[in-house]
Amino acid sequence: MAVEVFRGEPLQVEAGERVRNHRTGEVATVVAVGAEFVRVRYDDGREEGASRWAIHFSRLGTALRPPPGVRVPLRRAGAYHMRERIVLHAQAELENGPVLIVEPYLALPPDAPPAEVGAAVLEVLSAYRTGVPEPSKAERDGERRALLKAAGVRSYRRLQETALACWIAEQSDAFEFTALHNGGTRGNAKGFQPQRPMQWVVVDAPARAAELGEALTRTFELCTTSGPDSHTHVRPT
Repeated sequence: MAVEVFRGEPLQVEAGERVRNHRTGEVATVVAVGAEFVRVRYDDGREEGASRWAIHFSRLGTALRPPPGVRVPLRRAGAYHMRERIVLHAQAELENGPVLIVEPYLALPPDAPPAEVGAAVLEVLSAYRTGVPEPSKAERDGERRALLKAAGVRSYRRLQETALACWIAEQSDAFEFTALHNGGTRGNAKGFQPQRPMQWVVVDAPARAAELGEALTRTFELCTTSGPDSHTHVRPT
């Protein structure tokens, strides 16, 4: 089973063309195209503006399956790559919507076999929870301390200085790994952010653990970083 890499591209359309909104399944007509934005009109007369980088739109007939990053995942997780370890964690969705990083926190050597890494991916995905009550400050602090302990660092700032990061999502028919950009610890773009253009590694489901481990390694290779601390990042080889 192949591990595929997808790269987000700006929507190339002209006024009058038909597009599909993969989030809702609706079809619309492009009514205006600008340098950065497009405007579409649905068949019931509603209009919507969107960035040309909006990955949930595609020209009608060009996408057999919604692009990565569009559908709401069945389960979510995340991972960090540092000099001495890989750390994977689960996520939980609160009752009011936001998603939090939660246990388990699994630390592996960066040269761990793909099957071992993939097994860890499946373990953190299986721990995904929804409808979680709002945690207290003490509970949030406890989760952060557990993450930093697994990562072998004393502060989240140090994690940002020394790590690459990605998101992991499980769909009914695929596993999607999103490569992130580390914007460092200063400025409006600090922290771990989506790339532009975004990049994903996708593995069709069902998948073997080794395939998921290989996909995670490939995703870290796509991650980017900037700022004075970029020399501390060690990519997988």
